[in-house]
Amino acid sequence: MRCRFCENLSISQLIELAEVEFKAHYFPQKAYHQHHASYNELLESANRGCDLCLLILEGFQETILDSLAMDWEGYTIAAALQDIESRGHATDLKLCINAGHLYDGQMLKDTKLLDTLMIQAGNILIPEDEDHDENWIPPLELMISAPRSSFQTSFPDLTSLTQRQQQQRSEITQSDDAKLILILAPIRTLTSHEPG
Repeated sequence: MRCRFCENLSISQLIELAEVEFKAHYFPQKAYHQHHASYNELLESANRGCDLCLLILEGFQETILDSLAMDWEGYTIAAALQDIESRGHATDLKLCINAGHLYDGQMLKDTKLLDTLMIQAGNILIPEDEDHDENWIPPLELMISAPRSSFQTSFPDLTSLTQRQQQQRSEITQSDDAKLILILAPIRTLTSHEPG
């Protein structure tokens, strides 16, 4: 089951947005997919059974913030978002696609592969701003992969495939060009943006 925000999400749409605005390892200021209006809405959607929302929620719950997050160093993204939301600040979710093999700030023309789904909650960091907002949390980064064996000429039985893939924390989606299984896995180090 998918919520309406995840149902409307496609790799093709994310690529089109990247063609409008892209900087490696930076979340775009305007060209992104708007997702849930708050962290609490994401939590409710995950509890109702949206598999992609659940994957994002698990990423937030398992990712420990470093010194970039100032007041929340050592906390999970989820704990930081709960604190920000409890004080009345924005925790809306936005998604974009990016490239893990590029250095910070490289452009789309430099990419060989768009392999990272970035999820920004709340305020977006302005790259030129040395004093970023105290309520800014670094985006969660999920690596996108499509095993060679996942390319299908006909769409698989989604019921049995979903049950098998849930244990691997997978997401099933259909792109415009090909039907593939995208396996999303949390990237553990949010501070290291060395290609690699």
